[in-house]
Amino acid sequence: MKEELMTSLQVPYRPGTPLSIRYYLLEETREDQTLYGIKISEETGRTSAVAPGLTGSRQRAAELIALLARGTVTPTGLADVLADLL
Repeated sequence: MKEELMTSLQVPYRPGTPLSIRYYLLEETREDQTLYGIKISEETGRTSAVAPGLTGSRQRAAELIALLARGTVTPTGLADVLADLL
């Protein structure tokens, strides 16, 4: 599975300690079909969440990542937010 960093954010968390959140586009091939997913990594607490194989459209996956970044979604909230969006 390939990972491509799409965007990253520095979000105020505690004085002197921002959250560093990274949003990745995942690409994998299953039975001659390319599928795209999302990974969110929070570097401060060293947590991550993965949602592989969400769509066959790279553009749709990139749009979802943009929405997640705009909403400052962290790894903890990825599953719930995707359930609401999809």
